[in-house]
Amino acid sequence: MKYKIQIFIYILIIWMLVILKPSYISKLFSSKKSESKSKDVALLMLPQHGNLGDQAITLAELKFIKEIFSNITTIYNIDNFGKYIHNNTLILLHGGGNIGWIYSYEEENRRKIIQLYPNNNIVILPQTIYFEKKNEEQQRITSQIYSNHSKLTIITRDKISLNIAKNIFKKNNILISPDLVTYLDDLIDENDNKRKGALFLLRRDGEKSLDMNTENQFISLIKKSYNYCEVSDTNNISLKIHNINESKKYVTNILKNISQNEIIITDRLHGMIFSVITRTSCIVIKSYNHKISSSYEWFKYLDYIKFLNSNDINEFSNLINYFKNKKTDNIYKKIHFQKYYNILKQTLNNL
Repeated sequence: MKYKIQIFIYILIIWMLVILKPSYISKLFSSKKSESKSKDVALLMLPQHGNLGDQAITLAELKFIKEIFSNITTIYNIDNFGKYIHNNTLILLHGGGNIGWIYSYEEENRRKIIQLYPNNNIVILPQTIYFEKKNEEQQRITSQIYSNHSKLTIITRDKISLNIAKNIFKKNNILISPDLVTYLDDLIDENDNKRKGALFLLRRDGEKSLDMNTENQFISLIKKSYNYCEVSDTNNISLKIHNINESKKYVTNILKNISQNEIIITDRLHGMIFSVITRTSCIVIKSYNHKISSSYEWFKYLDYIKFLNSNDINEFSNLINYFKNKKTDNIYKKIHFQKYYNILKQTLNNL
């Protein structure tokens, strides 16, 4: 019986060698194939400025993309990227909140890249889209340039931006995903036992909607309820980022800072998202456009993230009381958005 089994095995091996393709045999006996592909991928328009929200997006994008592809070129210098782009390069454009004309420098560079590479697959990673009425002509130009690229995919990061994209980029592939910073939920280990005080993370630029008088009243109310209060921002205008290690250093530092506070009050989108991923109580103040209010829809199921519908002092006071008297019942885990991540990964895989 033993010899019959051996003879059967020999015959089976000979059959495989003669009948089956060598490539199939190689796959059959090889070790488990790595999930990452060797496709040529370039991530462009990476920011060097000190907006730590944008730096966190960079970290999240690389973490996300490296789970799909093994060969990624990261490009900061927008004036010297041509040598890295080949006919088969998959071009990924940094996400954020700058499809529009408020940040014209970014929009012009994105147009330039899209026009320079009409035959490459290009993906704009999760973005907010917002054109002011006075910039309708710029919207028309952007619409024409994007729509003329047959291999352009646009990922939006909120439902309002999704509807805008479907309306003005009718020839492009349009998808939706949460801001990819939600993918960084394991960057630090937060420790609830060390939390104390309150932290304001407030804009100091053109997107600010909170007037100084109301801001001062908010700060006064917080100081009555918390024995420690700091006012800061997620943007350090003096900071210059040169590489991904620096991005990780500064983003990790701000996440640790946030995780040591009892409550965050912010009008920054990433002030909210940093609070989400560090499981920190947060009062979110509306911005002048839909960037925050629409993105908040992703997180409203979390009882420790609350949106301030108006700059009303009484409503703000009520939220302070809510957080002082409530223990968090649920926490964020990125698996909550897994279906969106899967769609995005599948889209990138298929290009």
